[in-house]
Amino acid sequence: MHQVKIIFLKLVTVLIIITGNSQLLSAQDEFTASLQKKFEEYRMRALQEKVFLHTDKNFYLAGEILWFKAYNVDGYFHRSIDLDKVLYVEVIDKTHKAILQAKIELREGNGSGSFVLPTSIQSGSYLVRAYTSWMKNFSPDIFFEKAITIVNTFRKPTWDITTDSMSYDIQFFPEGGNLVRSRLPR
Repeated sequence: MHQVKIIFLKLVTVLIIITGNSQLLSAQDEFTASLQKKFEEYRMRALQEKVFLHTDKNFYLAGEILWFKAYNVDGYFHRSIDLDKVLYVEVIDKTHKAILQAKIELREGNGSGSFVLPTSIQSGSYLVRAYTSWMKNFSPDIFFEKAITIVNTFRKPTWDITTDSMSYDIQFFPEGGNLVRSRLPR
């Protein structure tokens, strides 16, 4: 009879643990659903666009055409978004001045265009920047930027070429491992 009581108490304990865990799991499911609903509501209120621009290459010569394709996507799901109809694309020089600008039509979140790089452009590094009207409400840090290089073979470089008057000091230091004795075996 004593063994029956012990088995009965073990069975009751297991049932209590199972029902307690199921209540905890249902409470956790409710919390997860509530949290997910709040994230979804926030995403709808604070929509974030992301723009990406593909260029045909990263290195151009003056007089060439810079071709690009643009994608405007929802920052949460990364799917095309048809919120804005115009994309602003600029080529910016080292003084942060836009030297070329264009407005590109977006259809279902996609657009394409090109710039003819003028033969009067200086050789150097440039940024291609793209953004929408909605993105202008936020920091320029969210604008798309891509570095490109343009070389003008029609103009003499304006780089200041100076001679290097520094003397060089070359030294070799062991950076790791074990030093090996240079001894001949006996």
